[in-house]
Amino acid sequence: LAADLLAMKAGEVSEVMETFRTGYFLIDTPGQMELFTFRESSRVVIDAFGREDSALVYLNDPALVKTASGMISSVLLSATALFRHVIPFVNVLSKSDLLSPEELETIVKWSLDPLELYDALMQDAATPKTLLDVEFFKSMETIGVYRKLLPVSSEASTGFEDVYSQVQLTFEGGDDLRPD
Repeated sequence: LAADLLAMKAGEVSEVMETFRTGYFLIDTPGQMELFTFRESSRVVIDAFGREDSALVYLNDPALVKTASGMISSVLLSATALFRHVIPFVNVLSKSDLLSPEELETIVKWSLDPLELYDALMQDAATPKTLLDVEFFKSMETIGVYRKLLPVSSEASTGFEDVYSQVQLTFEGGDDLRPD
């Protein structure tokens, strides 16, 4: 698998990275989430690049988070990655340009205010799945994994400054490393 190959070559990749004069690297890990998150190779890669200088940027799929239930599922998936690696974490809504302005506004509102998401969940029909979503929601709020989503679009070139700012806040207390 690509994740295992990256782990085996992480030292070499790290040496090449050191030749660049930049404050940050954004590395898109190979494959789907489970191929990186649940394999030992992910820990090897993070440790090789410097665990103390690493953060996860978790990409939430816009199609999944359009519904309250989907949002709960996505937050659970991101929490799994957070618990597995225990490093700073940025929650990103990828491909936000695929959403209508109304959908984007609703999703961001849900990510900023858990009660908005809870209200949306309660509007769904009372099924066993809805009850499970409500219980997951309560648990996520209790353990503190509920995080703001930062909308990003490579098509529209939007949101990257917000991700950069969040990384700056995490590692530099908000001070900008850029000389400009």
